[in-house]
Amino acid sequence: PKRFGEAIHAALQCKYTKQPLESALAAFAQIYPAPLDPMDLARTPETGATLIQAYWNHYEEDSTFEVLDVEKVLEHPLNGFKWQAKVDAVVRTAGGIWGLEHKTTGKTFSEFYWKSFEPNSQLSGQSWLIQKTYGQCSGIIVNALKMGFRKRAYKGEPAGFHYDFQRQRFNRTP
Repeated sequence: PKRFGEAIHAALQCKYTKQPLESALAAFAQIYPAPLDPMDLARTPETGATLIQAYWNHYEEDSTFEVLDVEKVLEHPLNGFKWQAKVDAVVRTAGGIWGLEHKTTGKTFSEFYWKSFEPNSQLSGQSWLIQKTYGQCSGIIVNALKMGFRKRAYKGEPAGFHYDFQRQRFNRTP
């Protein structure tokens, strides 16, 4: 799962740096050229390509983002130490400056999944660093890409690879 997530991050980096879909698919394939676990049918080069293509078409509103940074390590002094965090993307929208945090998961988008981000030290630290770096941060948008593989049809849904995308905004205050 970790390597697959890294490959998805590389593909999304292409999207947010305004590269074509073909570049994103190539970036994914370079990191994840073959299945690492033959039993994991949800994480294959083919399912990765399907997920990337679907994501590319799903979020039309991303074209309105002003992308300020992608896959950047931010740092700021804190009580004599250097606080660092890598942000997946920093974007400006009509609602302010937001961090965009990509998460790949096999978990269902339930209230329990989203509650795992409240409170969450990763989001709090990223939000603080974005505020220190850019002068403002409205919060973090968790950008979740869920995928799985069903061997049989389930509750009216067909067997095979399936995916879903959801986003939630998490605000932080000083």
